[in-house]
Order: sequence, then structure tokens, then C-alpha cells
Amino acid sequence: MSTKSKRVKEMANIVANRQHYKKQLYLVQKKTTLEYQNFAACKIEALDIEIEQARKLMASIEKENADAVNDKVYRVLKSKLADWINKRNLLLEQVVLKPLRKK
Repeated sequence: MSTKSKRVKEMANIVANRQHYKKQLYLVQKKTTLEYQNFAACKIEALDIEIEQARKLMASIEKENADAVNDKVYRVLKSKLADWINKRNLLLEQVVLKPLRKK
């Protein structure tokens, strides 16, 4: 076998390996994206539950005592609720809106 044919075979192997690695990398990235989307969906559901519970608690505090609205617990709960809503909106944007923009 000549040196030229050996080089051609080596180059063909290198190209085949690159294509194989590119395919593997694509599959890993796709799997990672799907795992992140599943994680984000679970996190969104958990945040929805927390938001719903916080809103119910805030409504009950408001009904029971008008003075409790200025209470520290109420204010902390209100700020937590705002944080949860912001996190939920951010996750929704990343999971739902970004894939739609790519298309």
C-alpha cells in the first residue's frame, strides 16, 4: 500500500470520526435540552403550587385581620410571592418562548 493511499484512509477515518463525534455531541446536547425542559416544567409546577398556597394564605390573612396586612409575616410572604412569580415567568420564557423564537 502506498503512502498516498494510507494518508487518504487516515483522512477518511478522521472525517468519519469527526462526523461521529458531531453526531454524539448533537445527541448529548439534545438530551441535555430535553432534561432541562423537563426540570424546568417540574420547577414551574412546583412554583405554581407555592404561588397558589401563598395567595390563599394572603387572602385569609386579609380576611381575618386588616391590621395583619402591615405585619412582617404578610410583607415577607408578599415579597416571596413576587419572587416566585418572577422565577416562574423566567422559566416559562426559557422553556416555551425561546424554542418558539428559534423556529
